[in-house]
Order: sequence, then C-alpha cells, then structure tokens
Amino acid sequence: MATKEQSSKLTLEYRGGKIQFGLHKLTGQNRKKHRGKTLYLGSSPDGVLDQWLENQPT
Repeated sequence: MATKEQSSKLTLEYRGGKIQFGLHKLTGQNRKKHRGKTLYLGSSPDGVLDQWLENQPT
C-alpha cells in the first residue's frame, strides 16, 4: 500500500488516486499542507492515511 518514490515523499493510493505526503527533515514526521495549515501525521507510514482521513472535514 505505501510506497516511497523519493526520500522526501510518501505516496499512498486511496480511492483510485494518489496522495503525497512530504517528510519533515528535522523531526522525521510525515506532513501535508491543507488549506494553508501544515498537519504533522507521525513518522510511521502505516498510520499516516488514517490520521489524514480523521482530520478531513466531512
């Protein structure tokens, strides 16, 4: 499910599309900018998609 294309990007497949997360170099956490705010989603690639979906408005 999770694939690393580059050392600073994490690409996950979701609903037939791809979502990219950046890597914060100092802390090692995955991050995603959404509506002008940066969300830090932890360092484990397994839980990144779950945390991202929890933070999305319904």
